[in-house]
Amino acid sequence: MCGEGDARTRVAGFSLVEVLVALVVLEVGLLGAAALAVGAARRFAAATRAEYAVTVAASLADSLAAESGSGRPLTAGARTVLGGLEAVWAPESVGARLIVVDHTAPRAGGDTLVVVRLP
Repeated sequence: MCGEGDARTRVAGFSLVEVLVALVVLEVGLLGAAALAVGAARRFAAATRAEYAVTVAASLADSLAAESGSGRPLTAGARTVLGGLEAVWAPESVGARLIVVDHTAPRAGGDTLVVVRLP
């Protein structure tokens, strides 16, 4: 005794709730991937600046070694700016030298990227 109103037919497909849940899960995943990409880009930029700072520090270390052999005294606190990086030559103790390479842009305070100690 099945009447017309009692017959239930199953329709293939997804309900609206299932579609909404799937969209929320997809959105969370995409936001996580976007955050990961932004973080990776920031770390890549920081690594590029650090690599350049190491190159500048190595160049300044070579010039410091050349100047120390010339007999001219090195000035404590002498600053050299090259490509947005500021290098400071500072004697740490007798017979030792210290090169600090600071990134001066974009923030006014700067970031210390490389510290090189020369014997």
